[in-house]
Amino acid sequence: MVDTPSHLKKLNSLVCALRRSEEAKVRLASVKLHLALAGAGAESLTPETAPEPAGEGVEEEEEVGIAEEWCGTVLSVGEGMVYVNEMLEDEDEAVERATRRLVRRVREVVGEEGIFE
Repeated sequence: MVDTPSHLKKLNSLVCALRRSEEAKVRLASVKLHLALAGAGAESLTPETAPEPAGEGVEEEEEVGIAEEWCGTVLSVGEGMVYVNEMLEDEDEAVERATRRLVRRVREVVGEEGIFE
């Protein structure tokens, strides 16, 4: 299991706390933020950079994008799992619909169909 960087844990904790808001639009905004961090329509969060030419004898490191890191080490464990499960039962239809979209995106990125069941 990959250790989650502390700054991502803190961000996740703050976003997940929004699930307790009485305002449906705040809860929906929290799901939309998770969707953006998961790479669903969030191209602006992953800046495009031109690939640097590899030097001779230099091994290229495989970069993990924010979507993979967010889905694989933040949302699919601990507080992220609790958040998603609670939001799937939200009283607001738009929040629930957005959460289902988030579940599909996490499954797509992580490659596990059984996650969140």
